[in-house]
Amino acid sequence: MSIRPFRNSDLPQLLEIWIQHFSALGRPPAVSLLKFEQAVVSRIFFQPTNLLVNEGAEGTNGWIAVAPCQHDSSNLVVCAICFLPTQDHAGSELLRAAETRCIEAGFERMQVGLPRDETYGYAGLEPLGHGIAVSLLDQRTISLLKAAGFVAEPELVQMVASTVQYRPPVNRDSIQLRRNARITQTVRVYQAPRQAAAMAHMDVETIQLVTTSGEELASISLWCSDPEAEVMDPAMAIIDLGVCHERGKLTAAESYLIGATMQRLEQQRVMNVEIVVDGQNTELISQLETLKFNAGQRGAAWRKSAR
Repeated sequence: MSIRPFRNSDLPQLLEIWIQHFSALGRPPAVSLLKFEQAVVSRIFFQPTNLLVNEGAEGTNGWIAVAPCQHDSSNLVVCAICFLPTQDHAGSELLRAAETRCIEAGFERMQVGLPRDETYGYAGLEPLGHGIAVSLLDQRTISLLKAAGFVAEPELVQMVASTVQYRPPVNRDSIQLRRNARITQTVRVYQAPRQAAAMAHMDVETIQLVTTSGEELASISLWCSDPEAEVMDPAMAIIDLGVCHERGKLTAAESYLIGATMQRLEQQRVMNVEIVVDGQNTELISQLETLKFNAGQRGAAWRKSAR
Protein backbone atom coordinates (compact mmCIF):
# COMPACT_ATOMS: atom_id res chain seq x y z
CA MET A 1 0.00 0.00 0.00
CA SER A 2 1.05 3.60 -0.58
CA ILE A 3 -0.17 6.96 0.67
CA ARG A 4 -0.12 9.89 -1.73
CA PRO A 5 -1.75 13.32 -2.19
CA PHE A 6 -5.12 13.74 -3.90
CA ARG A 7 -5.48 13.70 -7.70
CA ASN A 8 -8.53 14.94 -9.59
CA SER A 9 -9.20 11.43 -10.90
CA ASP A 10 -9.65 10.20 -7.30
CA LEU A 11 -12.95 11.99 -6.77
CA PRO A 12 -15.40 9.15 -7.71
CA GLN A 13 -13.49 6.68 -5.50
CA LEU A 14 -13.42 9.10 -2.57
CA LEU A 15 -17.18 9.55 -2.80
CA GLU A 16 -17.74 5.79 -2.93
CA ILE A 17 -15.57 5.30 0.17
CA TRP A 18 -17.48 8.09 1.95
CA ILE A 19 -20.78 6.38 1.20
CA GLN A 20 -19.56 2.90 2.21
CA HIS A 21 -17.93 4.15 5.40
CA PHE A 22 -21.02 5.98 6.67
CA SER A 23 -23.51 3.40 5.37
CA ALA A 24 -22.13 1.10 8.04
CA LEU A 25 -23.51 3.53 10.67
CA GLY A 26 -27.07 3.74 9.33
CA ARG A 27 -28.90 5.04 6.28
CA PRO A 28 -26.59 5.56 3.28
CA PRO A 29 -25.82 9.28 2.92
CA ALA A 30 -27.61 10.96 0.01
CA VAL A 31 -24.48 12.52 -1.48
CA SER A 32 -23.95 12.97 -5.21
CA LEU A 33 -20.62 13.52 -6.91
CA LEU A 34 -21.49 17.20 -7.44
CA LYS A 35 -22.40 17.74 -3.76
CA PHE A 36 -19.27 15.97 -2.61
CA GLU A 37 -17.02 17.91 -4.97
CA GLN A 38 -18.50 21.25 -3.90
CA ALA A 39 -18.07 20.49 -0.20
CA VAL A 40 -14.63 18.88 -0.22
CA VAL A 41 -12.38 19.82 -3.15
CA SER A 42 -13.89 22.89 -4.82
CA ARG A 43 -13.14 25.34 -2.01
CA ILE A 44 -10.71 28.11 -2.87
CA PHE A 45 -8.67 27.10 0.20
CA PHE A 46 -8.45 23.41 -0.76
CA GLN A 47 -4.91 22.06 -1.10
CA PRO A 48 -4.42 18.62 -2.70
CA THR A 49 -1.46 17.94 -0.42
CA ASN A 50 -3.80 18.11 2.59
CA LEU A 51 -5.94 15.21 1.35
CA LEU A 52 -4.09 11.92 1.60
CA VAL A 53 -5.23 8.81 -0.27
CA ASN A 54 -4.40 5.22 0.69
CA GLU A 55 -3.91 3.17 -2.47
CA GLY A 56 -3.59 -0.61 -2.53
CA ALA A 57 -3.17 -3.21 -5.26
CA GLU A 58 -6.91 -3.24 -5.93
CA GLY A 59 -7.45 0.50 -5.82
CA THR A 60 -8.20 3.22 -3.27
CA ASN A 61 -8.92 1.95 0.27
CA GLY A 62 -9.39 5.15 2.24
CA TRP A 63 -8.58 8.85 2.56
CA ILE A 64 -8.01 11.51 5.19
CA ALA A 65 -8.36 15.31 4.93
CA VAL A 66 -6.44 17.63 7.24
CA ALA A 67 -6.31 21.41 7.65
CA PRO A 68 -4.67 23.89 10.02
CA CYS A 69 -7.11 24.90 12.74
CA GLN A 70 -8.60 28.32 12.01
CA HIS A 71 -8.97 29.17 15.72
CA ASP A 72 -5.71 27.78 17.11
CA SER A 73 -2.57 27.90 14.97
CA SER A 74 -0.94 25.16 17.07
CA ASN A 75 -3.65 22.63 16.19
CA LEU A 76 -4.03 20.42 13.08
CA VAL A 77 -7.60 19.31 12.34
CA VAL A 78 -8.65 16.06 10.68
CA CYS A 79 -11.79 17.13 8.82
CA ALA A 80 -12.63 13.61 7.63
CA ILE A 81 -11.25 10.09 7.68
CA CYS A 82 -12.96 7.34 5.68
CA PHE A 83 -11.94 3.81 4.80
CA LEU A 84 -13.63 0.77 3.31
CA PRO A 85 -15.44 -1.60 5.70
CA THR A 86 -12.86 -4.36 5.28
CA GLN A 87 -9.84 -2.05 5.30
CA ASP A 88 -9.35 -0.87 8.88
CA HIS A 89 -5.59 -1.13 8.38
CA ALA A 90 -5.91 1.57 5.70
CA GLY A 91 -7.46 3.86 8.31
CA SER A 92 -4.58 3.18 10.70
CA GLU A 93 -2.00 4.00 8.04
CA LEU A 94 -3.78 7.21 7.10
CA LEU A 95 -3.99 8.30 10.73
CA ARG A 96 -0.25 7.66 11.19
CA ALA A 97 0.51 9.63 8.03
CA ALA A 98 -1.55 12.55 9.33
CA GLU A 99 0.28 12.41 12.68
CA THR A 100 3.62 12.48 10.86
CA ARG A 101 2.42 15.50 8.88
CA CYS A 102 1.34 17.15 12.15
CA ILE A 103 4.75 16.70 13.79
CA GLU A 104 6.81 17.65 10.75
CA ALA A 105 4.78 20.84 10.25
CA GLY A 106 5.37 21.88 13.87
CA PHE A 107 1.82 21.58 15.19
CA GLU A 108 1.49 20.86 18.90
CA ARG A 109 -1.85 19.04 18.86
CA MET A 110 -4.11 17.12 16.53
CA GLN A 111 -7.91 17.09 16.56
CA VAL A 112 -10.10 14.56 14.77
CA GLY A 113 -13.64 15.60 13.89
CA LEU A 114 -15.58 18.82 13.24
CA PRO A 115 -17.95 20.11 15.94
CA ARG A 116 -20.48 22.64 14.59
CA ASP A 117 -18.42 23.25 11.46
CA GLU A 118 -18.53 26.79 10.11
CA THR A 119 -14.98 26.98 8.80
CA TYR A 120 -13.94 23.89 6.82
CA GLY A 121 -16.75 23.56 4.25
CA TYR A 122 -18.30 20.26 5.34
CA ALA A 123 -21.36 21.75 7.11
CA GLY A 124 -24.58 20.15 5.89
CA LEU A 125 -22.89 17.34 3.95
CA GLU A 126 -24.60 14.07 4.87
CA PRO A 127 -24.24 12.62 7.40
CA LEU A 128 -22.20 15.37 9.11
CA GLY A 129 -24.92 18.03 9.24
CA HIS A 130 -24.13 20.64 11.89
CA GLY A 131 -21.23 18.48 13.10
CA ILE A 132 -20.94 16.05 16.01
CA ALA A 133 -17.28 15.31 15.14
CA VAL A 134 -16.82 11.50 15.29
CA SER A 135 -20.12 9.70 15.81
CA LEU A 136 -20.26 7.26 18.72
CA LEU A 137 -21.70 4.80 16.19
CA ASP A 138 -18.43 4.88 14.24
CA GLN A 139 -16.73 2.29 16.40
CA ARG A 140 -14.21 1.38 13.70
CA THR A 141 -12.77 4.89 13.69
CA ILE A 142 -13.01 5.18 17.47
CA SER A 143 -11.03 1.96 17.89
CA LEU A 144 -8.26 3.36 15.70
CA LEU A 145 -8.19 6.62 17.63
CA LYS A 146 -8.00 4.86 20.98
CA ALA A 147 -5.20 2.60 19.76
CA ALA A 148 -3.28 5.66 18.54
CA GLY A 149 -3.56 7.40 21.92
CA PHE A 150 -6.25 9.96 21.13
CA VAL A 151 -8.56 11.07 23.96
CA ALA A 152 -12.23 11.97 23.50
CA GLU A 153 -13.48 15.47 24.24
CA PRO A 154 -16.89 15.96 25.96
CA GLU A 155 -19.85 14.60 24.03
CA LEU A 156 -21.90 16.49 21.48
CA VAL A 157 -25.60 15.74 20.97
CA GLN A 158 -27.55 16.14 17.74
CA MET A 159 -31.04 17.51 18.43
CA VAL A 160 -33.55 17.14 15.58
CA ALA A 161 -37.14 18.28 15.06
CA SER A 162 -39.76 18.16 12.32
CA THR A 163 -41.48 21.33 11.18
CA VAL A 164 -44.52 19.43 9.86
CA GLN A 165 -47.58 20.79 11.70
CA TYR A 166 -45.21 22.25 14.28
CA ARG A 167 -46.82 24.11 17.16
CA PRO A 168 -44.53 25.68 19.77
CA PRO A 169 -45.45 25.46 23.44
CA VAL A 170 -47.63 28.33 24.67
CA ASN A 171 -47.01 29.93 28.06
CA ARG A 172 -47.20 33.33 29.70
CA ASP A 173 -43.78 34.40 28.40
CA SER A 174 -44.54 33.45 24.79
CA ILE A 175 -47.89 35.28 24.86
CA GLN A 176 -46.21 38.39 26.24
CA LEU A 177 -43.41 38.26 23.65
CA ARG A 178 -45.87 37.75 20.80
CA ARG A 179 -47.63 40.97 21.85
CA ASN A 180 -44.63 43.14 22.56
CA ALA A 181 -41.83 41.99 20.21
CA ARG A 182 -41.23 41.33 16.54
CA ILE A 183 -38.93 39.07 14.54
CA THR A 184 -36.39 40.46 12.06
CA GLN A 185 -34.32 38.59 9.48
CA THR A 186 -31.06 39.79 7.95
CA VAL A 187 -28.66 38.03 5.61
CA ARG A 188 -25.41 37.27 7.37
CA VAL A 189 -22.31 38.42 5.50
CA TYR A 190 -19.12 36.76 6.73
CA GLN A 191 -16.24 39.21 7.05
CA ALA A 192 -13.46 36.60 7.18
CA PRO A 193 -12.69 35.34 3.63
CA ARG A 194 -12.01 31.80 4.84
CA GLN A 195 -15.35 31.55 6.64
CA ALA A 196 -17.20 33.12 3.73
CA ALA A 197 -15.70 30.52 1.38
CA ALA A 198 -16.47 27.64 3.76
CA MET A 199 -20.13 28.67 4.05
CA ALA A 200 -20.64 29.61 0.39
CA HIS A 201 -23.07 26.69 -0.07
CA MET A 202 -25.35 27.99 2.68
CA ASP A 203 -27.87 30.80 2.89
CA VAL A 204 -27.26 32.11 6.41
CA GLU A 205 -29.66 34.47 8.16
CA THR A 206 -29.48 36.16 11.53
CA ILE A 207 -32.91 35.87 13.13
CA GLN A 208 -33.55 38.37 15.92
CA LEU A 209 -36.35 39.05 18.37
CA VAL A 210 -36.53 42.78 19.08
CA THR A 211 -38.79 45.05 21.08
CA THR A 212 -40.90 47.72 19.40
CA SER A 213 -38.15 50.19 20.28
CA GLY A 214 -35.53 48.03 18.54
CA GLU A 215 -33.84 46.44 21.58
CA GLU A 216 -32.56 42.94 20.86
CA LEU A 217 -34.02 40.23 23.10
CA ALA A 218 -32.67 37.12 21.36
CA SER A 219 -30.67 36.10 18.30
CA ILE A 220 -29.99 32.83 16.45
CA SER A 221 -28.41 31.88 13.11
CA LEU A 222 -30.36 29.88 10.54
CA TRP A 223 -28.47 27.90 7.90
CA CYS A 224 -30.40 26.78 4.82
CA SER A 225 -29.15 25.21 1.61
CA ASP A 226 -28.16 27.61 -1.14
CA PRO A 227 -30.33 26.63 -4.14
CA GLU A 228 -27.41 26.99 -6.57
CA ALA A 229 -24.89 25.05 -4.44
CA GLU A 230 -26.97 22.24 -3.06
CA VAL A 231 -24.58 20.51 -0.69
CA MET A 232 -27.22 20.21 2.04
CA ASP A 233 -30.68 18.78 1.42
CA PRO A 234 -32.98 21.80 0.82
CA ALA A 235 -35.56 20.18 3.10
CA MET A 236 -33.06 20.47 5.96
CA ALA A 237 -31.99 23.48 8.03
CA ILE A 238 -29.52 24.05 10.84
CA ILE A 239 -29.98 26.41 13.77
CA ASP A 240 -26.85 27.66 15.47
CA LEU A 241 -27.48 28.99 18.96
CA GLY A 242 -24.33 31.11 19.25
CA VAL A 243 -23.70 32.31 22.81
CA CYS A 244 -26.32 29.90 24.18
CA HIS A 245 -23.75 27.12 23.93
CA GLU A 246 -21.48 28.88 26.42
CA ARG A 247 -24.34 29.88 28.70
CA GLY A 248 -25.77 26.36 28.64
CA LYS A 249 -29.43 27.33 28.58
CA LEU A 250 -32.04 29.33 26.67
CA THR A 251 -33.75 32.49 27.81
CA ALA A 252 -37.53 32.73 27.45
CA ALA A 253 -36.99 35.03 24.45
CA GLU A 254 -34.67 32.54 22.75
CA SER A 255 -37.13 29.69 23.28
CA TYR A 256 -39.89 31.78 21.76
CA LEU A 257 -37.68 32.78 18.80
CA ILE A 258 -36.76 29.16 18.02
CA GLY A 259 -40.40 28.07 18.14
CA ALA A 260 -41.53 30.94 15.91
CA THR A 261 -38.72 30.19 13.43
CA MET A 262 -39.74 26.52 13.27
CA GLN A 263 -43.30 27.49 12.34
CA ARG A 264 -42.06 29.69 9.51
CA LEU A 265 -39.78 27.02 8.04
CA GLU A 266 -42.59 24.64 7.08
CA GLN A 267 -43.90 27.32 4.73
CA GLN A 268 -40.45 27.35 3.09
CA ARG A 269 -40.61 23.56 2.56
CA VAL A 270 -37.96 22.92 5.17
CA MET A 271 -39.10 19.76 6.91
CA ASN A 272 -36.35 19.03 9.45
CA VAL A 273 -34.14 21.16 11.68
CA GLU A 274 -30.94 20.19 13.45
CA ILE A 275 -29.07 21.75 16.36
CA VAL A 276 -25.88 20.33 17.87
CA VAL A 277 -25.35 21.06 21.55
CA ASP A 278 -22.77 20.14 24.17
CA GLY A 279 -23.81 16.99 26.00
CA GLN A 280 -23.07 18.44 29.45
CA ASN A 281 -25.63 21.21 28.89
CA THR A 282 -28.49 19.09 30.22
CA GLU A 283 -30.70 22.11 30.92
CA LEU A 284 -30.36 23.27 27.31
CA ILE A 285 -31.17 19.78 26.04
CA SER A 286 -34.27 19.67 28.27
CA GLN A 287 -35.40 23.06 26.97
CA LEU A 288 -35.01 21.91 23.37
CA GLU A 289 -37.01 18.78 24.15
CA THR A 290 -39.80 21.07 25.38
CA LEU A 291 -39.58 22.71 21.94
CA LYS A 292 -40.17 19.23 20.43
CA PHE A 293 -36.56 18.45 19.54
CA ASN A 294 -35.38 14.88 20.07
CA ALA A 295 -31.87 13.63 20.75
CA GLY A 296 -30.31 11.91 17.75
CA GLN A 297 -26.73 10.79 17.30
CA ARG A 298 -23.97 11.60 19.74
CA GLY A 299 -20.33 12.17 18.98
CA ALA A 300 -17.10 13.74 20.18
CA ALA A 301 -13.92 15.29 18.88
CA TRP A 302 -10.70 13.43 19.71
CA ARG A 303 -7.38 15.09 20.59
CA LYS A 304 -3.77 14.10 20.97
CA SER A 305 -0.57 15.98 21.72
CA ALA A 306 2.03 15.82 18.96
CA ARG A 307 4.88 16.17 21.41
